[in-house]
Amino acid sequence: MLKRILAVSIGLVATIVALAIYWIIFMPWLHFLPTRNEPWIKLAVALIGLLLAIHFFVRWRSWPAVLLLLGSIPVVLVNISMVGWEWRMTRYYSTSPPVDDPRLAFFFPSDNEHSVINTILHYFIYFSAACLLIAFFRFFLGVFDRHLTKR
Repeated sequence: MLKRILAVSIGLVATIVALAIYWIIFMPWLHFLPTRNEPWIKLAVALIGLLLAIHFFVRWRSWPAVLLLLGSIPVVLVNISMVGWEWRMTRYYSTSPPVDDPRLAFFFPSDNEHSVINTILHYFIYFSAACLLIAFFRFFLGVFDRHLTKR
């Protein structure tokens, strides 16, 4: 019983730390590099994270791997949206007169435009956070429960 409580408490702390690190690295609005093209870098890193999640799912086929995969997909979609928004804004302000396409406004809305895609991505972030929280907790709980045995 005491071993299980210890594993849960250590797993909870490790989950919070892992989730914070994951969000700082993969979310486009949290900056870790002072470069101009950071959304492109974050998109590349998010795609690498998705490929790793696919690899873990194919290799182990466990619930944490499934939840990591389901949590990584919205992260990539949000990064694609951020890169598209930045591309649209630089294109809008760099040409004279500004050329704008309503399809671009639908997929990559600005701050004062309302789009269904933006609302869907907003709720996908909550889904991603829940999946990643459960995946990290389940993974760390299994690891710490397995390694906290008396030898």
